[in-house]
Amino acid sequence: MSSDSKKNILYGKEFIKSIINTIPSQSGIYKMLDSKNNLLYVGKAKNLKNRVYSYSNNSSPRIDFMVSQIHNIDYIVTQSETDALLLEADLIRNLNPKYNILLKDDKTFPFIKIDTKHPFPKLVKFRGKDTTASLKNINYKLYGPFASSRDVDEKIKLGQNLFQIRTCTDSYFNNRTQPCILHQIKRCSAPCVNKISAMQYQSTVKELDSFFQGNNEKLKQELILKMNNASTTGNFEQAIIFRDRIKALNSLATKQSILMDNNGEADFIALVHSHDIYFIKIFMFRNGHNYGTLDFQIDVKLEDSMENILLAWILQFYQERIIPKEIFLNIDLKESMLSIAEVLKMKSNRTIKVNMPKNSNHKLLMQTTIDNAFMAVEKISSNNNKWLSNLAGLKVLFKMNQNIETVEVYDNSHLYGTLSLGAMICAEKAGFNKKRYRTFKLNDETIKSNDDYGIMKHTLERRCSAKNIKALSLPQLMLIDGGKGQLNIVLDVLKSLNINTVKVVAVAKGKNRNAGDETLFTDTGEELHLDKFSSTLHFIQMLRNEAHRFAITSVKKSKLRTINESVLDGIPQLGKARKKILLEHFTSIQGIKEASIEELSKVKGISLDVAIKIFNSLH
Repeated sequence: MSSDSKKNILYGKEFIKSIINTIPSQSGIYKMLDSKNNLLYVGKAKNLKNRVYSYSNNSSPRIDFMVSQIHNIDYIVTQSETDALLLEADLIRNLNPKYNILLKDDKTFPFIKIDTKHPFPKLVKFRGKDTTASLKNINYKLYGPFASSRDVDEKIKLGQNLFQIRTCTDSYFNNRTQPCILHQIKRCSAPCVNKISAMQYQSTVKELDSFFQGNNEKLKQELILKMNNASTTGNFEQAIIFRDRIKALNSLATKQSILMDNNGEADFIALVHSHDIYFIKIFMFRNGHNYGTLDFQIDVKLEDSMENILLAWILQFYQERIIPKEIFLNIDLKESMLSIAEVLKMKSNRTIKVNMPKNSNHKLLMQTTIDNAFMAVEKISSNNNKWLSNLAGLKVLFKMNQNIETVEVYDNSHLYGTLSLGAMICAEKAGFNKKRYRTFKLNDETIKSNDDYGIMKHTLERRCSAKNIKALSLPQLMLIDGGKGQLNIVLDVLKSLNINTVKVVAVAKGKNRNAGDETLFTDTGEELHLDKFSSTLHFIQMLRNEAHRFAITSVKKSKLRTINESVLDGIPQLGKARKKILLEHFTSIQGIKEASIEELSKVKGISLDVAIKIFNSLH
């Protein structure tokens, strides 16, 4: 429903007071809109009327600023607070309101996958968009989720060292005639050349499964029994293998200081606030073992309680992620605990517990999570102070009147005269902002691919187009990798576009291209040489090096995409759209090559007929 009477006459607090009697005293969500019907904020309430009215008499400057922009309020009545929570989370995720807390990191978690259909299963990393459905797949087993790819890599390496399970591709496995180096360093049992029987290998896979399930004590007892049996029958080589696994498990047990009791499956979530920074730390436990940690710095645009901030964040975080059986929080959300549990139960189709830690082990783990969160905040705060100091140093050095909020750094790159592009990176008060990084591919046939001046001109013209300026506001400072020539090109472009608010400086390498010999050419005609030990010069070098890294990496990725596309070119009925779907689903060409016809046919938009053609073309 909508409360839009008088919206063209009144706004802000006066508008709220004028329509408050039209809003019901029931649970639901409300949407605040500005004069152009842009969404400002989405909120939930047990009592819509009371909650909306509270905005007309609050004393918070930031909330007042948002309220002053309100020209209309929409609301939806729900049957319960749980329904309101669920609807609010969905709307925030889908509509990205200007003043709500938004979860910026929505990547899926990686898993470890074992293909159970193969007589000699391999151990690989897996990351799928629909991981919930993937968990039910009967053709393979998944272990996880893990917090990061690094955590998965460490676990896979451990699985190799302990159980010598293969990690090679099926095509590599099928074409081996002798063991690879992994067998020589005792990280693979070389099933490819029959160094181990299928029955023995499957037995080892069961041991690995027991290890990943957290049943280490049971596994150790089984290994002791196998070792004794092998020794009794004179199979001393096999007995040594079992002995080494037992030793490795004992060693691992002494190293793992952070464990959860009873093979628990839980996330420990701590929200802390310090130095004006809101920060969340998560310790993820699966099968009693720590599967990694996650960090989130939260951008809080409006004053709110820690309880409401944590509540809003949790509902977004678990929107499309595997939800553990238990979630422990460091802040008591009181009656909202049950509502969150009910929402998460609806999403996961199983009972989820949301609690404060109660027993001593859980309290200790939560305190560890809190301590690590505060340490992370201290590190962020220290880093922020360094960046602020460095930006202030640039302001003084280049005699700028305005404070520097944003610096953009430009560089060109190409690969042997092909795939030329201009690259732009962005630095702000809190560090590099990779969401503002951009590449500008050379799409002007009149410019030669090795023409640095032409590429720089092309890059700046596209970056400073009206469309791009609207999407990304201009910085206070532009640093250009180059000398006077590149500087003049940039100044000519800015002048032609009537842009006179940006300071431009070119950073030229010395005669021998040694760091410390740089010359800085400014837009006022000055040539600056800084002491090679200058912290400001080191900061400029860091910015330039990041631009150089990004430019080179972008060219390499572009080349890889070209290669990938060429591999799929020529396959009947496989156009651009289907190529994109396949690459998104399997994440790489190698993943597509390793997929069976059945797996290919399960991808949305790929029929059985097309799957057969893809498989036959790639094999």
